[in-house]
Amino acid sequence: MKKFFKTAGLPIAVFALAISAAFATNAINNNERLTDPIYPKPYYYHDLLSQECVMINDNNLNCTEVNSGLGLCSWGVNDVFGLEEGGTACTIQLYKPRD
Repeated sequence: MKKFFKTAGLPIAVFALAISAAFATNAINNNERLTDPIYPKPYYYHDLLSQECVMINDNNLNCTEVNSGLGLCSWGVNDVFGLEEGGTACTIQLYKPRD
């Protein structure tokens, strides 16, 4: 019986341990990818009356440039945008991040 365990049981146990470790590593890597990079503040919304970009002062608001499928990032009824390089137009569409 001991000889059977050494020749068949031990390799099966090692194989099962290796498979479970591979699944655990994959689960950890997938969890790391479930968060989106947060776009740097400040955020802006486009004021329809003045046709200008208005800065949003809300520290609890986080948005990302990555379309995670959760919809557009919004502040109240306004869509949130990032400011283009040069700071003249708020046209960078931002999305709700995966937390």
